[in-house]
Amino acid sequence: MKIALEVAPTPQTAQFASQVGVRHAVIGGPDSPTGRVEYADLTRIQDLVAEYDLAICAVENIPLHFYDQVLFGL
Repeated sequence: MKIALEVAPTPQTAQFASQVGVRHAVIGGPDSPTGRVEYADLTRIQDLVAEYDLAICAVENIPLHFYDQVLFGL
């Protein structure tokens, strides 16, 4: 089992998680005006949490209209 904390993509929340000893971060899906989750947005968040020795273990709140594509590999 991994102990994780939901981390908003800000230096303050990443620093807090690191200070309390958490090593795994749960992040929310990045907001996008197009409704798409872009690779660049995810790598920006990954780089931010990595600065505080955290690893992303889950991404939550992916837009519902993507679930069929995820489930069926579309």
